[in-house]
Amino acid sequence: MEVQEALDGLARAMGTELDAERRARAEAEARARQAEDRLAGINYVGQMLEQTDRALNELTCWKDVAEAYAKVADADKGVEAAKLVASRAGERYEEVVAEAVSEAYAEGIIDGSNQKQRDTQIDAFLASNESVSRAKDAVAKAERSVLQSEAEREVIYADYKAAQYHFRSAEASANLVSAMLQVLRKVGGNDD
Repeated sequence: MEVQEALDGLARAMGTELDAERRARAEAEARARQAEDRLAGINYVGQMLEQTDRALNELTCWKDVAEAYAKVADADKGVEAAKLVASRAGERYEEVVAEAVSEAYAEGIIDGSNQKQRDTQIDAFLASNESVSRAKDAVAKAERSVLQSEAEREVIYADYKAAQYHFRSAEASANLVSAMLQVLRKVGGNDD
């Protein structure tokens, strides 16, 4: 019986030791899981801080919008200036034509007996007149300049719209990061 009692005592001692070892292992595993959870939380906060930094850096693109808007305004002025030059070239062309026709009448180059003959003579005279040709070329050049200025303005305006879209995207990103930070604050118990 003594041997049995000794064996029972030894079994209880081993069982107690085994239970203690199991408890210690379970506690160590629980601490390891808590440490992993804290590390995951720290990594998540780190990622959030990186996203916040990127979002804030992206918000500086408002400067691009302002610069693009200034370029649009300059392009608008360029188009208006080109239109003014074209208008003046057109006015000058009309003046040169009127002067040339008056000169042709005065020199007797236009002497048709009816309006149809006179119109034909005027057209032929104007087609051969050097001043009229130069004035007509100036009008064509000014009109091409207007078209080119308008095309350039469209490209600049497209850049402006792209800058606006980029800013709106950055703004939405910043709003998302802000909402995520608010959630983190609430989860962390800092709901002030």
